[in-house]
Amino acid sequence: AILPTACGELPEPARLLVAMKKAGVRALWAFPQEHRYRLDGASFPELFERMAELRIPLFAKENLVRLKELLEDCPDLIVVAVNQGPHSLNRHLWPLMDAFPNLHVETSYLLVEGVIEEMCRRYGPERLLFGTAFPDNCSGGARLRLARADIGDKARQAVAGANLRRLLKEVAL
Repeated sequence: AILPTACGELPEPARLLVAMKKAGVRALWAFPQEHRYRLDGASFPELFERMAELRIPLFAKENLVRLKELLEDCPDLIVVAVNQGPHSLNRHLWPLMDAFPNLHVETSYLLVEGVIEEMCRRYGPERLLFGTAFPDNCSGGARLRLARADIGDKARQAVAGANLRRLLKEVAL
């Protein structure tokens, strides 16, 4: 999980990336609400620039309004929005998906009937990654939603794990 480097809690981006490579870490997480910081380009200027260059995905537990600010600051950054929903996201999410092709969505709270199908229809299954939000959430609902989604076996396999494997394989550390 990342924290702004200004406070000295994590190494500078160059050292962090070396440590990531050595440890085989290929993605980073952000919990701005829990850790009390703004998830934006001003808080992580060098790190987000390097992450975009190296195609390191950022899994971000943040609301869509604030993710929009991040994506505007760093449009080349690969961002996976996690824990979105369970309400309908169409009014917030579709414009972001249209505007930012590097935005992906994790499925743990996509429980509204038809939302997985609509996302696959609009954007293809490549921008969805299966998740359960465990241990904060029971995994059964997310598993059932994906299992019952009317998207076909190839798309279901992509969402269930192939998309994550592809994103991690594209990292150029």
